Amino acid sequence: MEVIRKKPTVIIICGKPQLALKLKQFFPNKKIVWYVHSSESQRAFTNYLPKINDHLDGVLFVSTFSKNLFEIEMVKKGIKTTTCYVVENGIDIDQFALKEKKENNENDEFTILFAGSLIQRKGLDRIINIFPSFLHKCPNAKLLIAGGPISNSNNYFMEIMEMITALNINEKVSFLGHIPHNKMSTVYQNADVLIFPSVDLEGLPLTILEAQSCGLPVIASNTGAVKDVINNGENGFIVNPPGSPEKILESLMKLYENPELRKKMSEVGRRRIVDQYSLSEMAKRFLQTIYEIEKKPIKNALDKVL
Repeated sequence: MEVIRKKPTVIIICGKPQLALKLKQFFPNKKIVWYVHSSESQRAFTNYLPKINDHLDGVLFVSTFSKNLFEIEMVKKGIKTTTCYVVENGIDIDQFALKEKKENNENDEFTILFAGSLIQRKGLDRIINIFPSFLHKCPNAKLLIAGGPISNSNNYFMEIMEMITALNINEKVSFLGHIPHNKMSTVYQNADVLIFPSVDLEGLPLTILEAQSCGLPVIASNTGAVKDVINNGENGFIVNPPGSPEKILESLMKLYENPELRKKMSEVGRRRIVDQYSLSEMAKRFLQTIYEIEKKPIKNALDKVL
């Protein structure tokens, strides 16, 4: 009933793709758009597409990579899809603010952060695998793990715990558990580097955007749209092949041994997020896209955002 009262011209679905069928029946004159915001939703959407394709007026993606991948997959399946659009993610740059870091000396802790679900495709085991070698060069290092297992029966979590014990690094690894989103900025700000070792396709990970906004250099797998936000050697390092323990260790050593490089990457990363990935920039892109879907002129549309 809320939808009827507000009388929208465009309805965006973020969740169950089968809703497109019902919505088009109830609102035949409305534009129905599916928002594919993660690799999971892209897989679900791909499976449902043959059933709902004729009921959609557009598909939104969070990265050009995801859009291109989807279009290639549909060509392979012989499915003619509706128009696809890209609206990249944005974050609150005031919440995820840059915190001035003091100059490190050789006795200071060097903090590595992993932030994500404790599931195999996120690749935490790749960090655990190389951590003893890094500790040999940097005895003051510690690893923070923000995130929890998806379920109490998570076998991967148990494997991680066994690895940590077998490598005798228990005292150097801290599990923070699930951190509320409004508290994550403090976690980022107290780390020296974020490692994103995913071995699966990613959309446009908010974790990377938030970490860079807080001034963290990022070491990330070459997967999905990661290259859209990281220029290798400028605001982080790209790990290729994805999740390679050797490449992760190599990149980590470069950052540890070169404080000036960390500082430069911090500045470049923050500036890029502010310029391209703030919520206000995302809102502008979203509004432009909605006007394009509506086939309306966008003159003065951006003035309504801020």
